[in-house]
Formats: sequence, C-alpha cells, structure tokens
Amino acid sequence: MDVRLRLSVWLSTAVFLMFLGALGVQIGGAFAHRADHGVALEAVLDWVPSAIYLYAIWACRSAARRVQRGARFGEEMPALLTRIGLSIAAGAVIETAVGPWLLLMAKGWPGPILTYDPATLMLGAVGALLLVLAGLWRQAASMADELDGFV
Repeated sequence: MDVRLRLSVWLSTAVFLMFLGALGVQIGGAFAHRADHGVALEAVLDWVPSAIYLYAIWACRSAARRVQRGARFGEEMPALLTRIGLSIAAGAVIETAVGPWLLLMAKGWPGPILTYDPATLMLGAVGALLLVLAGLWRQAASMADELDGFV
C-alpha cells in the first residue's frame, strides 16, 4: 500500500507540474502577444477552468499525502471527493455557460449562449457524480459508526 501511495503522490505531482507548466506557457504567450481586450478576455476565460482543474489535481495529491502520513482513508475520501467534484463541476460550468455569456456581454451579439463540448459536459457530469458519491460515503461512514456502537 505504501508503494502505491508514494507512486500516487509522485504521479499527481508530475501531472500537476506539467499542467502548471502548460498553463504558464499559455499565459506567458498571451502576455507576449499583447492582444486587445476581447482576445485577452477569451484567454482569461480559458485559464480559469484550467486553474480550477489544477486545484482538483492538487487536492488528489494532498489527500494521498495525508493518507500516506497516517490519516484514515475512510475519513479522507468524502472530503477529497467533495473537493474534486466541486472543482470539476465548477470548471465545466464556467467553460460551458459562464465563459460564453461573459464573452457575449463583452463583445456583443452575435455569439454563442452556451458551448457544446461533449468532453466538458462529461467532466461536469463526473463532478456532479463525485459530489453524490461523497454524500453517500459520509452517510455510509455514519451508519458504520452507529453499527459499531451496537457491538
């Protein structure tokens, strides 16, 4: 188990650093380009969901570190699933609905009201499912504690 936890921490750290580097290159390129306000707003709206997804990766890493240091896996999972679910769902909502509306308000009509990207919609659905699973995990933990009280 310890080897798997160390591998999990290492892999999540590597993914986090690669994702952070890619985001840094994207932001640096936008600043080097010095685009007008409309293009800059589009770039910022592209970065916000990426930063939120980056937080989800960091939450996985920090949860694996806490379990590695001795936290109980059953106590850590509901909080982790909640953090990841909220961040993935929020990123998907921003990417699908909030971003297009803000661009529509900044640039004016015509423009999309919503974007249809199956991958983003799937991320939103997975985020919502993780929130449901976190609630079920909490409920199961409280039921297990109650049953342990009878024994």
